[in-house]
Amino acid sequence: MKANWNKIDFPRKQSAIYTWNAPYAATVHEGATLRNGTILPPRPWVDRAVERIDAPEVFGDAYANSEDFRAAFEEMAIAFGATAQDVLTSEEWGWPRQTRRQNGSVVGSPRDIIDTGELRDSYQVEIQ
Repeated sequence: MKANWNKIDFPRKQSAIYTWNAPYAATVHEGATLRNGTILPPRPWVDRAVERIDAPEVFGDAYANSEDFRAAFEEMAIAFGATAQDVLTSEEWGWPRQTRRQNGSVVGSPRDIIDTGELRDSYQVEIQ
């Protein structure tokens, strides 16, 4: 379907705020070095989601179907959040050693970033 771009009612301000409120979210995303020298490699799931989603295509298809800028933006924002959540659960993250997770499973590399599920479950999106 082809969008009619001549009649777009552009809103003045449209935004989506994504948060993962688990207390360790920034450490997982950015990595860290602990006081004892242990290195926790970064697992930048948001960056990977940006690489994977074709936001202009998602937005364009949504706009072509609805001819509503706000609805198309919301659909794109929700699709991006879903992509980020999918990246968290994919077994693609390198890790320098085997570890026992809090749930008792032993994981090596590559692995997902789920463990207890707290990080994944802390996700919120606010569309304004």
